[in-house]
Amino acid sequence: MDSASQKMDRLGKHIDLPNQRTADTRRLPRCHGLCRTACLLVLCILGRDAFAEAPQQPSPLTPQISKQLSEPSIDTSTPLYEQPPFDLLYLNAANNNAVLKLSPVPLPDRKVPQPLPRSGYLEIELFDRPGERYRVPWQAVVQLKLFEQLLLEQATKLIQEKRFDEAYDYLDYVATHHPNVSGLAEVEQLFLIEEARAALAQGQSERAFADLCRLSQLNPNHPELSSLIGQAVDTLVAQRWQKGEYAAARGVVETLSKLLPQHPAIEKWRQQWQTEAAELEKQVRQVLAEGNARQADRLVRKLRQVWPQQPGLDQLIAEVRQAYPRFQVGITQPGARPDPTSLIDWGSRRCGQLIRKALVEYTGPGPEGGEYRSAFLRWQLDAEKQTLTLRLRPERPRFADGRSYTAYDLAQQLASRADRHHEAYFPPWAEVVAGIRVFSPEEVIVNLRFVPLKPEALLQCVPVPAVILASSAGNRSPDVGPFLLAAEESSSSRWVFLRNSHAGTSSDQTSPVGPAEIEEIAFPRCRDALRALRGGEVDIVDRVNPWELPLLAEARDVTVQTYRVPLVHLLVPNLSKPLPGNRDFRRAMLYAIDRDRILQSLLGGKRQPGCQVISGPFPAGTSFGDPLGYAYDAQIKPREYQPSLALALSEIAFRQAQEVARKRGLPPPESREVVLAHPPHEIAREACRQIQEQWRLIGWTVKLVEASPDQPPPPNCDFLYVEAAIWEPEVDVIRLITRLIPERQYLSPQVELALAGLGHSADWPTLGQRLRDLHRWVYDDLTVVPLWQLVDFYAYRSGIKGLEEPRVSLYQNVETWQFAPN
Repeated sequence: MDSASQKMDRLGKHIDLPNQRTADTRRLPRCHGLCRTACLLVLCILGRDAFAEAPQQPSPLTPQISKQLSEPSIDTSTPLYEQPPFDLLYLNAANNNAVLKLSPVPLPDRKVPQPLPRSGYLEIELFDRPGERYRVPWQAVVQLKLFEQLLLEQATKLIQEKRFDEAYDYLDYVATHHPNVSGLAEVEQLFLIEEARAALAQGQSERAFADLCRLSQLNPNHPELSSLIGQAVDTLVAQRWQKGEYAAARGVVETLSKLLPQHPAIEKWRQQWQTEAAELEKQVRQVLAEGNARQADRLVRKLRQVWPQQPGLDQLIAEVRQAYPRFQVGITQPGARPDPTSLIDWGSRRCGQLIRKALVEYTGPGPEGGEYRSAFLRWQLDAEKQTLTLRLRPERPRFADGRSYTAYDLAQQLASRADRHHEAYFPPWAEVVAGIRVFSPEEVIVNLRFVPLKPEALLQCVPVPAVILASSAGNRSPDVGPFLLAAEESSSSRWVFLRNSHAGTSSDQTSPVGPAEIEEIAFPRCRDALRALRGGEVDIVDRVNPWELPLLAEARDVTVQTYRVPLVHLLVPNLSKPLPGNRDFRRAMLYAIDRDRILQSLLGGKRQPGCQVISGPFPAGTSFGDPLGYAYDAQIKPREYQPSLALALSEIAFRQAQEVARKRGLPPPESREVVLAHPPHEIAREACRQIQEQWRLIGWTVKLVEASPDQPPPPNCDFLYVEAAIWEPEVDVIRLITRLIPERQYLSPQVELALAGLGHSADWPTLGQRLRDLHRWVYDDLTVVPLWQLVDFYAYRSGIKGLEEPRVSLYQNVETWQFAPN
């Protein structure tokens, strides 16, 4: 740098105030000396401040200074993209080959001139010395590396070291914040090709295929793309084919055909599938000619998965279906213990209708209570004599061992339900029945203490032979239903149900014989089941998560239908424990749940008719005037979300619970933790996950536990999430409390009294008022914590008859299902 510049620099840094007197100053009186001194001081301060605020000119950078600054400090323990941005300036030998760490240089569009200028100056500011600025001749500059280029260099280094996850983070940052930096596309391609190559070597063909698909979009002419993507496709297709994931395997080849239409792997696999399809078609026709329609059905379904474009396939499928109607149902909630009358277990209620048909089954809401039907008997109520006559149908179903359900069996079962010492004891029935006698081999007379409004609602049970009822507990009753479980053909994820040859046909059933076989296939997620439905792997999905309905919006060959009656979602508190047994605590946890927000999340952000937040244990109906809502008091509004009130109440309740526990001699709760149990289903999981987050906001730790609804609630749980089928409120609310709150001493006297008075209602207006009174008492006491009612959905492939009308449960009319002719 020239000496004149240095001198000017020194002059600029050493400026003294002028020290000379003017004639006017000399004429000032002595008494003004202090004032003069103060003025000079003020002027000096103002002058200093004015000098400090003036823009500082960049200083020339000398070799001596560059030598002092040539060791920049760069943090290597923290990723570069998490550090404040900086640039690096490399100087020539005349400046000691110094490397300077700079604050980002304000270049136009953040682009370094290429080639570097040979004249003029570059103004810089040192990163570690904010405000210290210099001007550097461009002749002294060897290289200027911008921060974004440093990020790309680090990403390249990580790629070469095969640290792909770290490299991805760098590339993601650059693509987000510096998408126009030179060299980004090249480093991205390097990342994709190297990660794909490593993934193939490790057998991760799916990851390799994803990387190579992205590479084909960036550079379809990359020299290594065709070879590597061919390897990935061959490996991935072979793996999926071996697992029987035919639609997924074909999807890989279809994706490749859109990206690289001329790739040889496309024609290779298509030819292989066409050959396999031709062989399968030959086998189908052969076994069909031999009369083995069941085997033909399995082969033709595989044929459709292998190559749906097979000529004449639709006609062949129709021919096989006519010979052997078999339906495959995708489920996400298996039934551990089949029970068509289950109140809180979706899976048991569903599969129970196949193999353990109820004596009387609910079919939907009516103008006065529920509507019922029975494949076993007809009933007639004589209100004047207070007798209920039950006549067995001659065409009633038989047990799996061929035995018929007799009047003696019926009488013994009704008597067991009235015996408080029997495991089949049902309090509402015991309260009504006065005597039971067998009038004839096909008829039973029941004498009643008083006439119930809906006596058939008390007969919802599974038929059991008298010999089983009289034997010791543990003997399992033979199944009695339209289908039998083929245990030897079933597994932990597939259940095969074959038509029961002993099953009777209802006299009012005029349609042709229905399915010969039902196969339930379990999927870990509803999304997987819907994908199988669209791909033709299953014919029906029994429960569709409401937030995933858009996945079926464009599926022309799939129909979505609602179930006829909503489920009531509740939290049932464990009243025997100090915290949930405290009313203030239950109120606090309810106030802490933003129920409307969670419900909208479950519905995918959309409003669905019949889905709403509720204030009590009964369904509110799906529309105005819905008879199902006769027990629901619409004047009681749901409590609003109030987290501040919840926080205060929970703190009060926590201290109260500690005191109560000490009085009872129990260990007091020491931590603010609750256990929330829920059924193993996605809707319950998602709802409880959000409840967990909202309770955490008021200081409570929540442990989520999955519990099968066919088992008693876990003893350590504080709340149990249930999806209750409260379809006949008079009976079902008693079943719910008896099942989930067996310690009746913990119920409030008002709730206990209201429950006791339900069965003595003389007419429907009286019953409705009593149920609404119960609603009020449960609301005040929070015997159960009401959340919302939710309408559920099922989906099926077009061409199935018998599923068009809404139903209470999927298999409600399974005996009438048919495949429509093409």
